[in-house]
Amino acid sequence: MALLAVLSGLGLAAFHHPFYVSVAEINHNPQAGSLEITVKVFTDDLERALEARSGGKRLFLGERQEAPETLPLLGAYLSEVFRIASDGQPRPWNWVGKETELEVTWIYLEIPDVGAPRHLQVENRLLTEYIDTQKNIVHARSGGELQSLLLDRNTPAGELVFGSN
Repeated sequence: MALLAVLSGLGLAAFHHPFYVSVAEINHNPQAGSLEITVKVFTDDLERALEARSGGKRLFLGERQEAPETLPLLGAYLSEVFRIASDGQPRPWNWVGKETELEVTWIYLEIPDVGAPRHLQVENRLLTEYIDTQKNIVHARSGGELQSLLLDRNTPAGELVFGSN
């Protein structure tokens, strides 16, 4: 990522990154009783996926002239490819926001009214239908314990178990 930032800083905006990855962080906030979710993804990859779903219309993700339909498209896409269940109960997330910084877009979601999960089932198919080599890393923290998953097209979902020590 540092090399990509340096090359972009040199004006090589057309440079394509050699790997395709997203990172999702899921943190249980005991004070708020919620799961706070941050997803970090390459903007150009996400934009191409959303534009494919919009019939090829330019969306200008994260730019001043971003198309008004971008957020509804992004929300609909995420609801299809990013799902969480806590202790066997599907838990829909609420949209909090997004921001774009250099080559990455940060997406913020929240699942309210959740106690500390013992089992967290995560499905993350983000971009896997568009990019064969897409990897989706998931880090989840609950009760000070950190668990991680590596998901891809062949393994789009996994389960994290907390408090099993």
